[in-house]
Amino acid sequence: MALSPSGMREAVVRNLKDRTGKSLEQWVRAAKKSTLKDSKAPRRWLKEEFGLGGTTCWVVADPTLCASGVPAPSASELLDAQFKGDKAAFRPVYDRLVRAVKKLGRDVDVGARKTQTTFARKHTFAIAKAPTKTRIDLGLRLPGVRPTKRLQLSKAFSDNATHCVSLSRVSDVDDQLKRWLKAAYEARG
Repeated sequence: MALSPSGMREAVVRNLKDRTGKSLEQWVRAAKKSTLKDSKAPRRWLKEEFGLGGTTCWVVADPTLCASGVPAPSASELLDAQFKGDKAAFRPVYDRLVRAVKKLGRDVDVGARKTQTTFARKHTFAIAKAPTKTRIDLGLRLPGVRPTKRLQLSKAFSDNATHCVSLSRVSDVDDQLKRWLKAAYEARG
């Protein structure tokens, strides 16, 4: 069962010492000593040198970079990276989608990343990404729901999404989509 971004971070921190032999603070001290100053270098170093997994590398690298004076990208910067160039036209579609998701409840966590955005409560219930210059794919976690022409079985997402809806216009964020979002949200509470 996929956790929300903040829940995942907490779980990694909680289990880090048992899994790796070092606490988060010890990993941050080791990474700071490595003098790796750009945003990708500490993650690459932790993965290659110590074999840490991708999520663990993110959890360790972010406080390391902050302690070294390298600021983490803001949500706005991450969204700019998602919707640059040919994908810029889909930013209004994304913005309308986020407004619809936030209306589901005050407990919604919107987690912007460089290539996607996760929507979670205690656990992730939807993921939005613009894989091409023609659409945004919205992955929804709706186990047991029969696919339709519009709500297709997901092939492009991890197990966080069982279904996928393609969005290319603001009007695609309609009442039907909002019902699917609500069902996914309620199932993950």
